[in-house]
Amino acid sequence: MIRRHPGRTAWTCILLSGCGAARTGPDAVQFRDSAGIEIVASAAPNQPGPFTIDSLPEIDIGRDTADPRQLFRSSYLSAHVLSDGRIVAAGWGTQELRVFDSTGKSLETIGRIGAGPGEFEGFGWVFVGSGDTLYTFEPFNRRAQVFAPDGRFLRFRTVTSSRIGGFPWGKGVLADGSVLFTSTPPTGKPRAPGLVRPPTNLLRYRPDGGDVDSLGTAPGKEGAFALLGKMELWYERPFGRTTLVAVTGTKIYVAPTDRFEIAVHDSSGRLLRLIRRAIAPQRVPAAEADSMLADYINGLGAEYREAGRRALSSIAGPATKPAFQNLVVGSDGSIWVEHYNEPVHGPTVASVFDSTGALRGEVTLPPGLGLLQVGPGFVLGTWQDADGAAHIRRHRLRGRI
Repeated sequence: MIRRHPGRTAWTCILLSGCGAARTGPDAVQFRDSAGIEIVASAAPNQPGPFTIDSLPEIDIGRDTADPRQLFRSSYLSAHVLSDGRIVAAGWGTQELRVFDSTGKSLETIGRIGAGPGEFEGFGWVFVGSGDTLYTFEPFNRRAQVFAPDGRFLRFRTVTSSRIGGFPWGKGVLADGSVLFTSTPPTGKPRAPGLVRPPTNLLRYRPDGGDVDSLGTAPGKEGAFALLGKMELWYERPFGRTTLVAVTGTKIYVAPTDRFEIAVHDSSGRLLRLIRRAIAPQRVPAAEADSMLADYINGLGAEYREAGRRALSSIAGPATKPAFQNLVVGSDGSIWVEHYNEPVHGPTVASVFDSTGALRGEVTLPPGLGLLQVGPGFVLGTWQDADGAAHIRRHRLRGRI
C-alpha cells in the first residue's frame, strides 16, 4: 500500500556498503535494490538533454476568437492528443467535450448541459484510456462517464463511497479502465485552526461497476483552517507542499513536493521504484513570501479575506520552496518534472527521466506553457495570453529521450 512507504529505510540502505545490488548508469545515475524496491538516484549536474522543444506552437487552440468553441472560460483545462491526431479538451465548468482536428480547427462537441447519460453539469477532467476511449469525471456531482472515440456514449456512473471526503480530483485512467482520483478522507469533526496538512486518499474505481478501492494515503496540501462564524474555511499556504499524482498504463506515480523524489507503484499500489535527484532547495526570500501572501489574499472573496489573512499570518512560512510543481508521464514512459517557478522569474525548466528512472537531462519549456501531455514528437500544454484567455498549445519535440 502507498502509505507503507519504505523510502527512509531504503535511503539508509543506499548509504551503506554491501547493501543490495548496484549498477551505475549514465550521468552519475546509480541503481540500487533494497527489499525488492529499485532506487534510482541521480547526482548529475544541471545540463541540457538530447532533446528540445520548439518555442513557437504548431497548434494554438484559443487564438480564433471568432469560434466560440475555441474559447474557454477557465484557465484550468484538460486536453489530450488522440492517436489519429485529433485533440479532445474540457474546460473547467463547461458542459461539453470539444474536439479539434490535427490543425486545431473545431470539429464537433460531445454532450450538452443536463443530468442524464451523455450530459454534463460542470466539467472537471477528460482522460483517455486504451483505444482512445474517453473518460470524464465531474467532481461536484461525482459522475463518471465513458465515451467511444467517435463520441458515442457508453457508460454512466455516479461514484458513491464513504471513503470520499471533500473535493475529489481526477488523476487518470489505468490500463484496465479503472480511474484514479484523490480525495481528502472525511474526518467527521471540525479541525483546529492553524497549519494543517490533511492526508489525501488515492482511490480507484471502475465506471462499469464495483466499489471504490483505496490504494492508501499520501501527504495532502498544506494550508490553514479558520473559523468564520460556524463555517470552517481552508486557505492554501503560499509556497506550501502538496503531492502530485500521475497515471499511465499499469503504473501510478506519487510525488510529494517536499523533496525531489517520485515513487512508482503498480496499479494495486505496491511500491516498485523510487526515483531521486539531488537538487538544492530554493530558499524563500521574505519579499517573495509577502508578495505571494498578498496576491493570494487579494484574490479571495471580500468576505473571506480577513479570516484568511489572520489564519495564514499566524503560521510561519516555509523556509524553502517546493521541489517541483508539475508531473507528467509521457507515452514512452518518460517522466517530466517541472521545477518550481513561482513567482515566475524566467523560463520553466523540466528534469526528464527515461522509463527506468535515469535522468536524461533538462529541457526549457516554452514560456508560460504548463505541460499536459508528452507524446511522440510533441508536447501539449496550457498557456494564458496577456488578456487572461486560456489556450491549448501543441509544440514540436525534437530529439530522443
